[in-house]
Amino acid sequence: MVTAIAGQTRARIFIEGMAGHAGTTPMNMRRDALAGAAECVLTIEQYASSTPALVATVGELRIASPASNVIPGSVEFTLDIRDADEDIRRNFCAAH
Repeated sequence: MVTAIAGQTRARIFIEGMAGHAGTTPMNMRRDALAGAAECVLTIEQYASSTPALVATVGELRIASPASNVIPGSVEFTLDIRDADEDIRRNFCAAH
């Protein structure tokens, strides 16, 4: 028996940093968009894990102009949030 239908919210998130050369940019001067996106993904995972029926998924992650020796300057990722309680979904979106 179905007792609820989980509503869905989708988002596309953009993180802007500053691209730079990996070998010449000191760690304390970097604005790495991928590091920022990684922090976002972990925060999403932690929040969703601590909210009983909420699920959140980062399904795509794209680095603009990826290269092994370039600090990522721009990252885009998708977010899929689901919960049967619309207020819980709205609160998640408002808080993040």
